[in-house]
Amino acid sequence: MKKSAFVFFAAALALTALAGCRTTDNIKNTEDNVEKENREAEKNESLSRYITVDLRTNPTTGGGWKIDIADKSIAKLESDTYVRDESPAGMVGVGGTETFGFKCLKPGKTDVKFVYGQMWEGGSIWETKKAVITVNDNLLGSIRFE
Repeated sequence: MKKSAFVFFAAALALTALAGCRTTDNIKNTEDNVEKENREAEKNESLSRYITVDLRTNPTTGGGWKIDIADKSIAKLESDTYVRDESPAGMVGVGGTETFGFKCLKPGKTDVKFVYGQMWEGGSIWETKKAVITVNDNLLGSIRFE
């Protein structure tokens, strides 16, 4: 009787230990799934039919941004707005932020080149940025700078 009680107790203890390990695995898998879902949600939140890019600029220096989209059938530049930084009245030479809005037109990828400088003949180029706009089948896009 003592021997069968001991065997029963040992078997119950082993099953409990195994069940505990299995529960830990399930918790880990659940945590991994939540992290994966959060990453997917973050990716999806950055997708939009209208992509905006904010770049610093100072038109008082004669500088400005020139945008070159390789495939304008995938995305087009639809808006370009400038907002001057707040400054004391009468202050000159104040820069600001230029916001470019791109509309997603069809699925695909296109390179975009942003060139900052004085765009007239003989003017200086101060900065160049390269990016890729990717548009999915739902016409939701994102931009990634290289």
